[in-house]
Amino acid sequence: MDLTIFHAGKGDCLLLRANGTNILVDGGMRNAYREHVASALGALRSNGEELDLLYVSHIDQDHISGVLQLMDDELAWRVFRSQRGRAGGSRAREPRQPRPPKVRRLWHNAFKDQVDANAGEIEELLAANATVLEMSNRQELRDEATLQRELAESVPEAIELSERASPEQLGISVNRQFDGRLALVRPSGRPIKVGAF
Repeated sequence: MDLTIFHAGKGDCLLLRANGTNILVDGGMRNAYREHVASALGALRSNGEELDLLYVSHIDQDHISGVLQLMDDELAWRVFRSQRGRAGGSRAREPRQPRPPKVRRLWHNAFKDQVDANAGEIEELLAANATVLEMSNRQELRDEATLQRELAESVPEAIELSERASPEQLGISVNRQFDGRLALVRPSGRPIKVGAF
């Protein structure tokens, strides 16, 4: 087993490689992903390897924005290949970032999936509550305000990831092992085997 811990800004980004299975856990911040992760993942693709699983632990920006950069890079490469294949496509510019490996599965408990049509209301409530908490004299309440504001700011990114992975865009299987439901919802007593794809 091999574990690579990438510099991820203020978040996390880990690559676990074991028995021919590659799992990326979170993506860190966008800039850190571009500077420290993209080339390593590009090397995986060059070696004919894939990401068997991309796991987003939660939707805080420091965990999800690098994953969005990975998705944006893949989309840019697909657009480039499509343009290159058309008449006059030789003028198409190759993306700057290396092409990431194919993502076979995504475990992502998207905020949209958790709250459905109430996402906008909840985002607004979190932001409004954070504003009130920031005015407190108590440090622990001001700390809670920071957490709520960061969560409110992460909602659009979580929705964007769900849309990017959709069949209409990149066609990545989301929570397939869980019948498309949230990954935290599973039958009682049945362990999840990560290598069983």
